[in-house]
Amino acid sequence: MARFLERGLRPEDVAAAFGVGRSTVYGWWSADQKMGEKSFVVGKAKGAVPKLSPVQVTGLHRTILGSDFSAICTRRHGGRHGRH
Repeated sequence: MARFLERGLRPEDVAAAFGVGRSTVYGWWSADQKMGEKSFVVGKAKGAVPKLSPVQVTGLHRTILGSDFSAICTRRHGGRHGRH
């Protein structure tokens, strides 16, 4: 990214080439100046830490459904959990 700017390309042109806004290009350039190419390594998003333990989730499912959630999923959806 910095190579494009160092070769004289305008941030607007770099933004258009990558399909992003000009401010994004400036953010990338700033990150590159601070951390080099490490700043562009893609990692796994961490997400929120679950507030309930697996045991608590199972208990909640039993309270709401009146049965074991896994058994219901197995009967209805062949064992798949989550959105269906």
